[in-house]
Amino acid sequence: MNLYTLASALMLGLSVYCLVVVLFSLNYGISKTDWESSKKKSVFNKISIGIAIWVLIASAIGLTGFFKDFSGLPPRQAFIFIPFILVLLLTFTKTTKEIIAKIPPTWLIGTQSFRVVVEIALWLLFLDGTCPEQMTFEGYNFDILAGLTAPIIVYFCFIKKAWPKSIAILWNIVSLGLLTTIVTIAVLSMPTEFRVFLNEPANTMVADFPIVYLPTILVFTAYTFHLFSLQQLLSSSDTK
Repeated sequence: MNLYTLASALMLGLSVYCLVVVLFSLNYGISKTDWESSKKKSVFNKISIGIAIWVLIASAIGLTGFFKDFSGLPPRQAFIFIPFILVLLLTFTKTTKEIIAKIPPTWLIGTQSFRVVVEIALWLLFLDGTCPEQMTFEGYNFDILAGLTAPIIVYFCFIKKAWPKSIAILWNIVSLGLLTTIVTIAVLSMPTEFRVFLNEPANTMVADFPIVYLPTILVFTAYTFHLFSLQQLLSSSDTK
């Protein structure tokens, strides 16, 4: 198995893992609400259908090569950010807040440890000559720190309870910043008119299947769980 195949397998496996965790967490949160059973079923089905549609779209994008054209304005890759904006808006709705409140905080934070494997996959792609250096921990990507510290935050803030919840809030903010930074670097490494990092290779790998799941599922999961965790912690009366 070559490095590209191994990295692709890791990306694909992580994507399946994240989808299972997201659906399981949301189903758990919904099941713990005091809603009528019909509403619980309806909300979960709508979420599941929405996620399924997005996965199908992401798969089609990768398989058809829709993102391989980097010449247009706005770039086709901007399409990826639509669900990010949607989740940002939905996070603050009454229904979503009620679901988030029931999900164990350790799940929302602990799941972020998957980002360690993401960084390993990116490093393998760099060694393969597919990923630009700045998108790895050998360059300017420090997102691996979020994954490494997630279990520490879970243990000291929620299991041992030696640290205040405000530490978890700060961790979410910093980790969200790390995520935003690498996403920005990735965008500025694409061969578009907005390219800043001119070293080769350009970031075209995100247009290929299954690497397309990196921005559409993996980054999306990390982003969503940060928003959910912040909403949950900031809504709590005890953040000291």
